[in-house]
Amino acid sequence: MAAVSRRCGTSEPPVTLGLPLPPVEPPADCEECAQRAIERAEAKHVGDLARAIDMTVLIKRHHPQGPA
Repeated sequence: MAAVSRRCGTSEPPVTLGLPLPPVEPPADCEECAQRAIERAEAKHVGDLARAIDMTVLIKRHHPQGPA
């Protein structure tokens, strides 16, 4: 029995990822976001990147328009 040769692949080009965005800085007058920024820094320090990302998301959600 002859071996069947098949080409595996895709017709789509590879995905190109950009550089990560800079961290979101909380507004200076928001105590809640300042605390989240501290928690984010502590999480990064201990290598808990999931928690650090969670804090960034919470800051973005609290100020969706960005710092005032």
